[in-house]
Amino acid sequence: MKNKRIKCFYILVLILISISIKSVNALEVLNTKTINGKQSDSISVGESFIVLLTVNTPLTLTYSITDKLPDGFSYILTAEEKDSVFKLYDKYNNVIATDNGRNSEGSFDLYTVSNNILVGNVIVGQSCREMTISVNRALIDSEVISFEYRAQIDYTMDNEGKIVNGPIIGNRGNQTGAILSYIEPSNNQTVNIGVESASIKTYGIQVVNTDGKNPLMGAEFTVYRDSAATDVLGTIVIGNEGYGTIDYLKAGTYYLKQTKPPANFQVNSDLTSIYVGDVVADGRRAMARSIPNDYSVATVANTVAITLPYTGSMDTVLYIGVGVLFIIVSVVFMVLYKKKQFQN
Repeated sequence: MKNKRIKCFYILVLILISISIKSVNALEVLNTKTINGKQSDSISVGESFIVLLTVNTPLTLTYSITDKLPDGFSYILTAEEKDSVFKLYDKYNNVIATDNGRNSEGSFDLYTVSNNILVGNVIVGQSCREMTISVNRALIDSEVISFEYRAQIDYTMDNEGKIVNGPIIGNRGNQTGAILSYIEPSNNQTVNIGVESASIKTYGIQVVNTDGKNPLMGAEFTVYRDSAATDVLGTIVIGNEGYGTIDYLKAGTYYLKQTKPPANFQVNSDLTSIYVGDVVADGRRAMARSIPNDYSVATVANTVAITLPYTGSMDTVLYIGVGVLFIIVSVVFMVLYKKKQFQN
């Protein structure tokens, strides 16, 4: 009987431990960050993407969420009476607060949907890549809160048109996370809880132009989104190094066609397809990669245009002159001969 009680006791303990672990894991899952609803997603320049921060809120009166985007990305700000860019949701995915379209660099407020009462304050850094959201739980009492906003690729270029500050291109991706902070009432200490990070990926294409051996410069390639070569994405110009690039593309297949050949070469009119994205382990997506920039590489060869050589020697000039003179004399002779026959 005693052994049976001990056995029951241990079973009860294991059940409680299991429930506890599941509860902890459930809380950890709530502290997440997603890109377009995914843990990792790829983005093209010019597109916006949705970031969603979901946290298990503390029981303190106020708390804050500090969010930071990687280099080369920025929040989309309107500062006008338009659709809201920033939204708060409760655990049932109901919108409980918005910025009312009145957001700007520096700081702005969040308001409840029902009666426009101030909910919290959002402070945006000058780089538009970091912000702190302060929430008053007396106005928003929710066990779980989700904060949604839109962002985009935002890079800078130097006077020569070269990118000096932008996202990381390739498989490594750009990690983005957040911190949930609050003051613990029992000891007045600040508690910081990390939010699970997400990855924003963007890719690039590098086109290498050669004569089969040596790099060529001056050619131009049009990049298309479709195999029919009707939806133009952009243009790649081959520089002095013999290659050119197009940056910040989402994963997918693109198509290249040479629209201008290098000097003294024939145009290569073949349509070349190239996949950009993660290289999978089984090799089905394997491709050449440039080192260390991690571009997807396409190599296109040109052939020399067929032209008559001109050596520039005096003998060649003399032969040409004699030939032209012979033709002229022959024409004159034929005209005189025809005229004489007509008179007879």
